[in-house]
Amino acid sequence: MITVQQAIELIIQELRSAQNQHPLFPTDPIHAVAIMAEEAGEATQAAHDFTYGGKHAEKLQKEIIQTGAMAIRNLINFHHFKANKSPQVEG
Repeated sequence: MITVQQAIELIIQELRSAQNQHPLFPTDPIHAVAIMAEEAGEATQAAHDFTYGGKHAEKLQKEIIQTGAMAIRNLINFHHFKANKSPQVEG
C-alpha cells in the first residue's frame, strides 16, 4: 500500500520530469487541460488492459501518476491561462 506522502512524492517527481522535458506549457486552458485528459485517457486504457488483458499494474500506476502531475501542472499554470476563443470558419 502506498501512503499519501509517497503518492505526492511520486507525482512531484513526475511533474519535475515533465517540466524538464517540456519546459513550455500552453496558456490556453483547452490545450492545457487536453494534456491532462490525454493522460487520464491513457490511465483508463491501462486500467482496461489490467482488468481485462492481464497486463501489469505498474503501467496503470504510472499513468495515474502522470495524470496527477498534469493536474498539478494545470493548477500551477492556471494564472497564465487566457480565454482566447478560436476564430470560427465556415467549411
